[in-house]
Amino acid sequence: MTDVVIMGGGPAGLTLACSLAQAGIRHVVLERGHHPRPRVGESLLPSALRVFDEIGFLPMLDEAGFPRSPGVAYHPLDDDEPVVVDYDEFGGDPGVQGAPRGYSYHADRARLDMLLMKYAESEGARIVQGAAVREVEFDGDGAATGVRADVGTESITIPARIVVDATGHQTLLGRQLGLRTRDPELDQIGLHAWFEGVYRGGRPLSERAQIFFLPIHRGWAWLSPINEHITSVGLVTNRSSFQAWDAGIDRYFRACVGSGSALARALEGARPLKDLRAEPSMNYGLEQICGDGWLAVGDAARFVDPVFSSGVGVAVASARRATEVIQAALAGGRTDAAALRPYQDQTFEIAAVWRDFVRLYYRVMPGFTVLLRSPRYRTSLLRILQGDIDPELDGGLVGEMASLVGGL
Repeated sequence: MTDVVIMGGGPAGLTLACSLAQAGIRHVVLERGHHPRPRVGESLLPSALRVFDEIGFLPMLDEAGFPRSPGVAYHPLDDDEPVVVDYDEFGGDPGVQGAPRGYSYHADRARLDMLLMKYAESEGARIVQGAAVREVEFDGDGAATGVRADVGTESITIPARIVVDATGHQTLLGRQLGLRTRDPELDQIGLHAWFEGVYRGGRPLSERAQIFFLPIHRGWAWLSPINEHITSVGLVTNRSSFQAWDAGIDRYFRACVGSGSALARALEGARPLKDLRAEPSMNYGLEQICGDGWLAVGDAARFVDPVFSSGVGVAVASARRATEVIQAALAGGRTDAAALRPYQDQTFEIAAVWRDFVRLYYRVMPGFTVLLRSPRYRTSLLRILQGDIDPELDGGLVGEMASLVGGL
């Protein structure tokens, strides 16, 4: 018997493991793959670095040699000058909780996750790779009691007081319980790959993550440096538009990115290093993210279109919230749904604001840059964009911005 079993060894699961190890709570992480695992590149936001600082991982991240990112640039449709956001701004106002420095990193996710795993192990986390969880086990009253997993040629059962789903888009527990739903209003799909020969612009643009608005329904794209030569390029667009296309994924990608003049110029001499990969579920969630003896963190709980590369930051922040609730539940001797519900309530409040913000983003894009330029909204938008949401404060702000364009 262990106190906590964590299914999944990505940023959310490993951040939770670090926190539990540092608190002296018995746990085990079961990761079905082996690090390093292939993952899309990620530009880390200040909110992610703040969590990494809290668990003590930041010095190892600093030593990893990832390219520094001074911020993000948004490219309007009219080919006008991009709107530049500096990470210095994230820490320059008391209302913006930023990183402990004015820059972040472009991180190769496969390497980032591997480093975080090594750090978690150094902190005392117990991690088993190559452990494929088959199902979560429940007792007659519907409470999670552990997991059944295949490790090598053996099938084992690990009893636990709390089971945490950190399996990302797999949403293992959500699927097992039939709790996963797709958001019909934000039915997006993502396509991405690594490229060589991408023109990133002159400095300081070349050092930044770049967002390009496209003249297609709910379409935008990103460029994110992986290293000096390799760039992660991704396209997000409406699922129905993609499904209506019958000429293949590569031609669809080229047609969409070619519709934006600035992006087309950037990719004119580029060549893919990997096949395009599809992320078929850009917006989904579980009807509940905790129950008797279980909870879900990170992308296993919900995933709402990360329009500002906020994925890792949101995931690790949810793991930190889960840590507090798990510690309190175990200390109080209660692991039922009521004891874990504060985590769900807070997460749902934050997710509701983010969902409304993303709906607003798609309603006004590409005019979103007008809001971003506004002194009235810029500081608050920087906080919201990195997923660092105060539901009470930011819910009203999103509503105010929505009223300017006729509501959500």
